[in-house]
Amino acid sequence: MNGLVPERATRFTKRLRGWMFKDVGDIDAPLLFPNCKAVHTFYMRFPIQVVFLDDKYQVVAHHRWVDVNQVVSGPPSTVHTLELTLGQDLERVQLVKEVSNHA
Repeated sequence: MNGLVPERATRFTKRLRGWMFKDVGDIDAPLLFPNCKAVHTFYMRFPIQVVFLDDKYQVVAHHRWVDVNQVVSGPPSTVHTLELTLGQDLERVQLVKEVSNHA
């Protein structure tokens, strides 16, 4: 079974837009927001999973269903945020500091 390597949202436009206006079938990889403690789902067309990570990329909170038009903030230990579609399995995500940069 292949792992899922997150796409890093490092550029302003990628961080702002994320998956807005996309269809769930167009999403290939989870989306990692480095140095991000909250995300929104405004203008998204589908619910998602939101995972908050600490500085060692360990899960500190996992919201398995975040509907559209919501804002979700992580606990105080949050450093990074990961978005997954409902069909993506967190157990398959390869969380390492150096992941692909498609921003």
